[in-house]
Amino acid sequence: MNNTPFFHLMLCFSFLLQNTICVIQSVYEEFNRKIISFPNNKWTCQNIQIPPNQVFHCNKGMDSIKLNQTNHQCNVINTKFQSLLPHFKVQLYIDVYGHGALEQNQDDCIKIKMNNVLLKTECLYPLQSKAFGQSQQCSYDSSINYQLRRTKIIEYNNQDNLISLEVYSGTSNVFENEAYLFRNIQLFSYRCYKTCKTCFGEGKNECNSCYDGITKSSTNSCQSCKMMPNNNNFLQIAEGCKDKCEKNLGYDEDLICNEDINFQVSCEEGCQLCTNTQSCLICNTRKFLYFGQCLNSCPAYTKTEGMYCLNNLDIFIKYNLRIIQLVKEFHDLSTTKSMVNSLFQIQNNRNSNLNFLKGDGIYFSYLSNKRIFGGPFVWVNAVFQFSIIWTQNIQYIKIFFQVILGDTQTNRNVFYYKINNQVQQSITLNNGYVGDDQIIEDQNWKNSYIFNIYQVQQSINYQFSSAKQLIIDFDCKNEEKLAFCGIQNFVVFGFSECKSGYTFDLFNYESDRNPCIPICGDKLIVGEEECDDGNYDPFDGCFNCRYQCEEQCINCIKGQCFLTYQKEKTLEITHIINVEYQLSYDLDMLQLSCIFNCSNCVRNICLRCNYGYYLNSINNQCVTNCGDSIQQDHEQCDDGNLDNYDGCSNCELIQYEKCNQDLDTKKHGCSVCYYGKCIKCYDGFLLDGDACVSICGDNLLNKLQEECDTLDEGCQKCKIKNGYVCGILPYSNCFTCDENCTECLTLDKNNLICKSCINGYYPIEDKCYMCDLNCVTCNLQSNLCTSCFREDCDFCESTPGLIPNFKTKKCDSICGDGIQVDYYEQCDDHNLKDGDGCDSQCNLEYSDNDLNQMIDHNFQGNNIYDLTINPSSQLYLLCNTTNITIENINNSFYLFTSNQIDKLTCRLQFDLKKTINKVNTIHVKINYAFSSQKNRLLLQKDKQIQYVITPKEFIVLSEDENIQSQTILNVQSSFNFIFLILIPISIILNMFDSLWVILEILSWINNFYFFNVNFPFNVETFFLNSDWSSYISLPTYQGLNQPDSSYYFKAPKRFTDKGIDPLFFNNIQTPFIFILFSLIIYLINQGLYYIFSFLNTTLKPKIPQKNKAFTIINFQIRKMTQENKSIQINEQQKLENPYLIKITNTFKLTSIHLLNQFKQTIQLCLLDITLAISLQLQFSKDSSNIIVGLNQFFAILTIAILIFQIYQQYQILNIHQLKAKCKHFQELYGIYYEEINTKSSYGYYYQFFGQIRKVLYILFLVNCYYKPLLQVSLCYLSTSLGLFFLLFENPYHSKKEFLIEFISNFCLSSIILIITLFAINDQITILFIEQNKIILGWLIISLVFLAIFFQICDILFRLIMQIAKIIKIIIIKKQQQQQQLQKQLEQQQKTKTQQQYRSETVFQVQPIRNQNQTLQIALF
Repeated sequence: MNNTPFFHLMLCFSFLLQNTICVIQSVYEEFNRKIISFPNNKWTCQNIQIPPNQVFHCNKGMDSIKLNQTNHQCNVINTKFQSLLPHFKVQLYIDVYGHGALEQNQDDCIKIKMNNVLLKTECLYPLQSKAFGQSQQCSYDSSINYQLRRTKIIEYNNQDNLISLEVYSGTSNVFENEAYLFRNIQLFSYRCYKTCKTCFGEGKNECNSCYDGITKSSTNSCQSCKMMPNNNNFLQIAEGCKDKCEKNLGYDEDLICNEDINFQVSCEEGCQLCTNTQSCLICNTRKFLYFGQCLNSCPAYTKTEGMYCLNNLDIFIKYNLRIIQLVKEFHDLSTTKSMVNSLFQIQNNRNSNLNFLKGDGIYFSYLSNKRIFGGPFVWVNAVFQFSIIWTQNIQYIKIFFQVILGDTQTNRNVFYYKINNQVQQSITLNNGYVGDDQIIEDQNWKNSYIFNIYQVQQSINYQFSSAKQLIIDFDCKNEEKLAFCGIQNFVVFGFSECKSGYTFDLFNYESDRNPCIPICGDKLIVGEEECDDGNYDPFDGCFNCRYQCEEQCINCIKGQCFLTYQKEKTLEITHIINVEYQLSYDLDMLQLSCIFNCSNCVRNICLRCNYGYYLNSINNQCVTNCGDSIQQDHEQCDDGNLDNYDGCSNCELIQYEKCNQDLDTKKHGCSVCYYGKCIKCYDGFLLDGDACVSICGDNLLNKLQEECDTLDEGCQKCKIKNGYVCGILPYSNCFTCDENCTECLTLDKNNLICKSCINGYYPIEDKCYMCDLNCVTCNLQSNLCTSCFREDCDFCESTPGLIPNFKTKKCDSICGDGIQVDYYEQCDDHNLKDGDGCDSQCNLEYSDNDLNQMIDHNFQGNNIYDLTINPSSQLYLLCNTTNITIENINNSFYLFTSNQIDKLTCRLQFDLKKTINKVNTIHVKINYAFSSQKNRLLLQKDKQIQYVITPKEFIVLSEDENIQSQTILNVQSSFNFIFLILIPISIILNMFDSLWVILEILSWINNFYFFNVNFPFNVETFFLNSDWSSYISLPTYQGLNQPDSSYYFKAPKRFTDKGIDPLFFNNIQTPFIFILFSLIIYLINQGLYYIFSFLNTTLKPKIPQKNKAFTIINFQIRKMTQENKSIQINEQQKLENPYLIKITNTFKLTSIHLLNQFKQTIQLCLLDITLAISLQLQFSKDSSNIIVGLNQFFAILTIAILIFQIYQQYQILNIHQLKAKCKHFQELYGIYYEEINTKSSYGYYYQFFGQIRKVLYILFLVNCYYKPLLQVSLCYLSTSLGLFFLLFENPYHSKKEFLIEFISNFCLSSIILIITLFAINDQITILFIEQNKIILGWLIISLVFLAIFFQICDILFRLIMQIAKIIKIIIIKKQQQQQQLQKQLEQQQKTKTQQQYRSETVFQVQPIRNQNQTLQIALF
């Protein structure tokens, strides 16, 4: 077949999925094409069970699927995937689109369900972000013409072979206003180990069930069907044990049948057959195949060969090199996100908001049926680095990729790439794409949008380099939102030598010609060599690797001669005188010979003969040669053969008789008679005397009686066997199909057809051509694998250290080559010695004692355990191999998940359906591997580490207990409401001290949760939801010390459960705001005091004085007038000044009170301040970090507040009773001995040690966290210190204050005493405590409410007294007002009487003044 070499090379990598060994397999893809149509009978409307038809088209861009609003009958669309092969998890890729004026409403979201489980709720708000700009190709309302797209990857633990998928939208408005769309769906499954029917992981020890009654072992592994009865020894995956493999597929050493790779015909338009990752294999007529896509014409940079487009890389692949494929990605839908992240690392995002708009960590986008790196709205302005490392000896690397650039204008989008340390190269978008295959379009682009595809191909010489790494820096540099860079068809492969039988020619390689030249003489027949006998001898059957027989052979077949002839020449030489050509024959003969037979004669010596003559070097004559088909000289005929019975015998004409008239003679095979006797027989007969006889086996074919006559295997008893064709000439051979053909059939006399070949070959006509080295079996073409050495159909050699094993039909590693291969070897130390840590079978050598010293486990709360292994061990855990048993608990009462946190840590989380106690020891077995391995279970001789865990107690609540927990929460909510009402009342009625006492009790209770003990469920619920700071919500900034911070550190589990961050800044904000708020109120009040004091001083009224002449009458009259005015002035001062004085005095008294409240606030926050300092100093890690260092500094600085507070308390120790009553001293320190009996110094000491115990309590709580019994005991002693003081003597004025304080201290001490019992029970199980733990929990809650109840009662009592006092004041005030009114009436009456009297006196004096001007004295 003429195209056989071509088919052998084409698409040799088209079916490869990944460059790693993995169990993830693509099982379904849909809606990945540019133009979408709903597939028949796959997707339906859930409510009405009819196919949906809601494809959204724009003028340009990729189609998408519309999701109807909630009231539409086809709101939910679903599909089902059936007949999935055994798996334990599935992974879903989907692109979701938000369109229009979607609002921030929890219902306006797209939702995705799998098997009726809601896996994803995605809410998008395109109108707010306007990230992609407006669509230029769709007719929307311009005000809401925006979209937002996100690529989502969802994983779901599942073992069913039937999976349902539902997609629906929660929008209620019409599509034109708001809607969700989606496209690009692909489903991957994580496969089970080959012998597992169902499983919970990919390892062979992670089986849930086995096939056909095979018993699962204690290590959760299953055997194959080798030992099954009834000869059902072959395991057909998913179906069970069979007597043979279906479709004559091969099998491995465990008799596991190779899987038939299912191709699909639901392909891109123009494609006839494709893989399930949409890589086309065969295009329709008039289409050209290029990198898995069918194009209308081949790109300019490719070579068209038949219906294929070949670039230089494709041509190079067909050469006979030992190729090691390193990377082949972005050519179809097989490239996964994990693969992208492993190959490409972002180096510089340039703080650009133009990148990665489809999701954080999403570095790829979609073209039609293909993922590309980067792409529109993904890669606009960022730098990535590609890197790959290999261990093989590679001399040359070939790199090929295509760069896609797009922009709204040319000469602006520039793409840079730099390979290793070579000079950086650049590509500029300078013109548009030429061709009718518009592979990329977008709805947001105008018709004038420009894009183009540029090919990059480069060869790197590693021949003289010790480096085994390839680094490529890619830089897309743009500032335009619609510009982008992308990479597709990314291929990297290397090679070091040619295949066996070839030699590498550097000149051919550098000139882009086939560098592999066959080695003639190495006894290996390769390439165009016909034969190779290992020598250069001529006439031995093979010369220069071409068949060659001896010179006289006239029937040479494959170097074997079946018929020869001999030339008989008789040369009569009469005499030779000497060697100087002095011949003794007639000179005329030489002259005549020169004249007639020689064409070049000099001095009668012939140098060249005429045509048909040959020079006899002995006699120098030109003579003829009978049998050369040239009639010359005396020859009567020359028919060119040695048949003496064809009328020309020895070049003489002979007339023979014909025998065909004699029927008997003809019957016996005679063809020539002479005088009635047979002298020649027909072909296939031998002349025996004068008779012709036919003998089977004489190598003479008798066509009348024999089909063949040869000793070949294909000819038996002169009959041709089926599957052979034989020649029709004497001594002819029989031929069959290729030696690698297992079933050869005869079509006709001349043609054969091979129906099947041995594994590794595929038939075309009568030949078997080798499959690609990654295939065990293939069909139609070398690259169309029907079974592979690996599950992903990649080459064995693409993983360093692997080679194909044609016997087992699997990839094998070579132990001792120094290359440790995941899944195959536990180690490889480059030798085959035992006892050095890695044995001769490449298995690890660790004793159980060694392993136990390397491992540890930590409880993280919520039934989560972190299992770790020491990093110095050079091992890492394979978390997906976890196997668990719990003593005295059946495995049906718990579920668990084991997640890989990092190489050294597995996070084990339990879902318990039954209470677990310390006596239920957990046994965990996990496989381990060398640090070079990547989450792969070892093929054989698995090594395991066993963890023995004493579990933390976990109570599974009954229905009644759940009701009780809800009751606790309801009671707490009611208390919160009551407390919030009391806060403003206490502030208005000046009852801060009582409010502060309740807050202090709540602060103690808030810290009780931090005891590292196992609480009963009721106490756990109560303490976890008790937080006094939650009553007053304050704004705080918590952006520091996040998990992605380089300096990140965290507090122990119980602190983090309550949201306590160990960073000082995050933890100090709430108490600091309280203190600052109290200080600000004090400063505001003090400022108002100064303002009103100034007004009171400035606005005092001044009485003016008038100077007049002195007379007795004036003096008397003025005296009376001044007396009246004095009364008026005094009355006026009484009406004006008292208000300013009262306001000033009020602010002065309030300032003193607020200053005391500021100090009291510090007392209240003392526990929280001490906690913030202790957490920062105890758990911070990297003090060299500037943020951690600053927090350390401020934490130490804040210790001054503690010292100040303690010093303030210290100032009142041993003071005299009179000093305590001093007004000025009370203003400064009165808050510290308020309500204390000042007649005795005992009360002062009680208050001082009350502050000390708070500090000690927090120090013990934090620093002894990991020693629970010591922690609780020391905290109990520090807390009980106040109770001991109270029992010794009453430090208060009244018994009421003593009683309230005693009850509070008694309750707190009793609570910690019970907690101490819990801590003891954690160390040594006490039956009484275990049985009554819930009751003790209720006792704790009761004590808490008791302490708070008495304080609230005190507040209510004081409230009633305050109200009564206010009522009394109001009554007294009213009486005073009535008395004042009565006095004013009496005063007014007296004043009126005096005025009348003065009027009469003045009237009597006036006439005297008129009569006598000199009289100045009036008598009274």
